[in-house]
Amino acid sequence: MTELNMYMSRVDLKSLGAFLISDLEDISFIPDEFKHLVGDMILPSTSTVLDTKYDPKTDKLVCQGIARTLWDINPKMTLKDMTNHKAIQVYGNGCQYKDPKTLPGWLSEVDPRPEDQRRGPKKKTENDEVVD
Repeated sequence: MTELNMYMSRVDLKSLGAFLISDLEDISFIPDEFKHLVGDMILPSTSTVLDTKYDPKTDKLVCQGIARTLWDINPKMTLKDMTNHKAIQVYGNGCQYKDPKTLPGWLSEVDPRPEDQRRGPKKKTENDEVVD
């Protein structure tokens, strides 16, 4: 068995960073001390989402939970503000969804604001007539 010589050993931080990223698949698990030690040259920014598997059903529920919390804190937030919020994009995995209707559709289901305060086209009712 080979003994590790603490004085003559060294670690390539770039390789260690790459290993951590590929092993953990989520940069949020990497300690801040390590991020500070190696700097931005190795690790992607916290706004970068790594190639991970995602589940739309789970992501929808997580995004809706985050949105409910953010609307409790700031009830005047618009749907657009909510969709672009870092918590939705990063922690809710919202940046994985490229269709511009996906996140607004999910979040509009839990939007607590009255209908008249929401933007967008008004919903038609059976009594509405189309006038040319």
